[in-house]
Amino acid sequence: MDLTYTIPYGTEFAKARALIQSVAENHELVLKDPAIMVRVSGANDCGNEIVCRTWVNAADYWTVYFDLLESTKNILEENGYPAPAAQMEVHLSK
Repeated sequence: MDLTYTIPYGTEFAKARALIQSVAENHELVLKDPAIMVRVSGANDCGNEIVCRTWVNAADYWTVYFDLLESTKNILEENGYPAPAAQMEVHLSK
């Protein structure tokens, strides 16, 4: 299962990565082998994208999917990571 999260530009990546990793590691239905992977997967107009790759049994897929989305959203907000919003830089010239 791959879940992608976006953290706003200017926020601390290492802390967000650790928080996402801890949520996945502490879910009882996430398999321990293969190991969980949390890495930068790209960037968009809202921030940096972080992918969390976990392995689950097929029967547990949707339970884990929604649990991880909700738990990760909550822990990121509790730790000062606001919901990302699109950003645009505008340059004015005369």
